[in-house]
Amino acid sequence: MRFANPFGLIFLLIPIILVILRRRRLLARRPAIGASMLYRVSFSSKTGSEFVLFLLKLLLFFVLAFALMRPQIGQGRSVIRGKVVDIMLVLDISGSMQAMDMGKRTRIAVAKEQAKRFVDARTSDRIGLILFAAKTFLQCPLTVDKDMLKSLIDMAEVGMIQDGTAIGSALAVAIKHMKDSSAKSKVIVLITDGVNNAGKIDPITSAKMAEKLGIRVYTIGVGKTQGPVPFLINDPLLGKRIVMGQTELDEGLLKKIAAITGGKYFRVFDEEGMKKVFDEIDRLEKTDVRMERFFVYKELFPYFLAAGLGLIGLIVLLEDLVFLTVP
Repeated sequence: MRFANPFGLIFLLIPIILVILRRRRLLARRPAIGASMLYRVSFSSKTGSEFVLFLLKLLLFFVLAFALMRPQIGQGRSVIRGKVVDIMLVLDISGSMQAMDMGKRTRIAVAKEQAKRFVDARTSDRIGLILFAAKTFLQCPLTVDKDMLKSLIDMAEVGMIQDGTAIGSALAVAIKHMKDSSAKSKVIVLITDGVNNAGKIDPITSAKMAEKLGIRVYTIGVGKTQGPVPFLINDPLLGKRIVMGQTELDEGLLKKIAAITGGKYFRVFDEEGMKKVFDEIDRLEKTDVRMERFFVYKELFPYFLAAGLGLIGLIVLLEDLVFLTVP
């Protein structure tokens, strides 16, 4: 708290002067009474009304003096300055992401959980989300609203889009939404478990476009490719059940995309592996920021002014009605 007009402190002398003048007036009326007895007399029934009014007037001067001093309360805020990173998460939600080879959990469930943990760790960066299967759509533009982003990650489910894997188109959409970014570092994190088999844009073409725009792409290949893996399916007749199936992963393509853009390729087989990959990306793309603290001050003088007006009304009411003396 501070006072914008500390010179208003001078007005606090008024009630002090009033106290001194009242004391002298009482002494002049009762010269024979000692000073120690004088204040006890002031509390007598005869002078009680005068004394109450006197106290209210003293309080009024104190309140108005504080209003003139303009008390203000500071509301702290922080500004982040320095190097921040724009990150676009590109998540595969094709049918194969329902494979349950991530410690009895589906690939999509583990990817979503670790993506949210990654979002929490990047406190000062803008992060967005793109979902893809046979087609691609922007689920969340680059934002600093981490709670909203995590809610949208939670909503991502297999089956939202026609099945397929359009890696090239997904990268192109991510690049489109990042090309005008003014961030000093721009990153795409691509999470997939398939082979590019849909879309009209070749993944290598998209990778070269990203490289020209200074966008690094980290690619994450998810799940096993050897032997059958369990899948969680929602059968319209039998409900949710587990079946066995095969999956493919084009590691060569993911490695090329990462190499062209100056990123890195990671292979993930379980939940712990996914966690370690996101931790490494977090370290590789360290944010260099500094916090600047400033204060916005809220004026409190209107409250003191309102209290002063209320006291004036109370004093007038007491003088004219309650303590009115009839001759």
